[in-house]
Amino acid sequence: MKISGKATLALIEFAVMLLIFALAAAFCLQAFGRADLLSKQNEARDAALLQVQNIAELLKHHRGNLDAVAEALGCDIEDGILQSAELSEMKLKVTLLEGEVDLLGEAMIEVIDGDEVILTLPAAWQED
Repeated sequence: MKISGKATLALIEFAVMLLIFALAAAFCLQAFGRADLLSKQNEARDAALLQVQNIAELLKHHRGNLDAVAEALGCDIEDGILQSAELSEMKLKVTLLEGEVDLLGEAMIEVIDGDEVILTLPAAWQED
């Protein structure tokens, strides 16, 4: 059975359209995958930011007592690093600073992801 020229042209056109559709679908899947990854990373960073804000407020409330802050958050503290179950991949490092102003306590709160510091927040409170 011989295929006519018009049928061959229609098959070639169909194959080209199918190829273009497949390429577009591959690009869309890649974009959706990347968007999902970025969404998860941003969600983790938002959770870290919320934890940093909580730590800053607790430091102010407890006047720089890291043990009381760790107890209030329900997490462990070792060498100024708080390990929270909510932030399994990230570490929260709290460094108490020597204040330059009398009766003012200061701390630096950092979120560490691997070896990279992704967020830094200073906190200050009034000492008694």
